[in-house]
Amino acid sequence: METLESKIISGIERISESIRVGFIRQGLSLALSPTQVRLVNFISQRGPVSQAQIAMELGLDKTTISKSIKSLLKKKIVKIQRDDKDHRLKKVSLIKDINNVYLESVFQALKESIENLNRKERELVYLFIYNTILALFRNGIISYQRMCTNCSYGSWKGKKFYCSFLKKFLNVSDFMINCPDFSPK
Repeated sequence: METLESKIISGIERISESIRVGFIRQGLSLALSPTQVRLVNFISQRGPVSQAQIAMELGLDKTTISKSIKSLLKKKIVKIQRDDKDHRLKKVSLIKDINNVYLESVFQALKESIENLNRKERELVYLFIYNTILALFRNGIISYQRMCTNCSYGSWKGKKFYCSFLKKFLNVSDFMINCPDFSPK
């Protein structure tokens, strides 16, 4: 008999496969490689970002990023501009938003599933996801993560987690997987 743990892992594999297929379909429809699709989706979520940040957060080497960005520039999907605050820094941003019906339907199905949970169930799912990402990071499976528990602003005070940037104790639902104010330890 299959254990609950193996059923959970199997379910995560199916969800991941659905998203991966969406990236492949999106890439085929736009003549983009899977790496280019990952970059476009990353940039669309994060806004203007440097190539170094992309490499660090996606765990890709700088050569791969550079080649993919050059191809996306030629296809007029992204542009490179100087940072407003530091003119030495160049940031990559999207020129046009890329629509993907398949990925949107996958994400809509996930959203509907989450909306059917009560608040406590949502917090437990989020805590599971947060802890899984943290374990993957700590085991060297995924790279650089901008998470509360990796941040210099965060610390445990007894059984509660305190963010000195926000100057408050955080609940599970407050934990960030991709914090814009992240400062590495």
